[in-house]
Amino acid sequence: MARLLGAPAGSIAFVKNTTEGLNIASHALDLAPGDNIVITDMEHRANLWVWDHWREKGCEIRCVQNRDGRLPVEAFMEKIDEKTRVVATAWVTYRNGYRVDLKALGTICRERGARLVVDAVQGAGLINTPLPELDADFISIGGHKHLLGLTGTGVLYMRPELVSQAKTGIT
Repeated sequence: MARLLGAPAGSIAFVKNTTEGLNIASHALDLAPGDNIVITDMEHRANLWVWDHWREKGCEIRCVQNRDGRLPVEAFMEKIDEKTRVVATAWVTYRNGYRVDLKALGTICRERGARLVVDAVQGAGLINTPLPELDADFISIGGHKHLLGLTGTGVLYMRPELVSQAKTGIT
């Protein structure tokens, strides 16, 4: 699977679906009251549920509004500030197939100290881009779509530099 996705083997974990991978990613991060999480209004419910419970733990959820069905990087920048710890988005939206510029968004997230968590179920296996080139910290993919796997299969990619930090909580 790592070879297929163009990623180092040690950066891939098998999960049962996209939601499970996103949930693991959300709990690997060292989130605290006062932090904020940026999502978009074009997410599948799976990428909303895993972040919504952080409200109860004192985190603010901010929502990027699409612009005529698009999610330009500038729209994310309007929501990201010094308290943003996570930006969670789909690579390719399920609503209309819009492809988020993850490379640019990943650069912005790293410059501002935020982690980029991506739901890639609509793009992986269809768009031939090695996962490390997407510049995301975590990428979750259900195997049942373009990876042509069975329901109940999937993978979670973690940027290799973060693997050793995952045991103690990624900051």
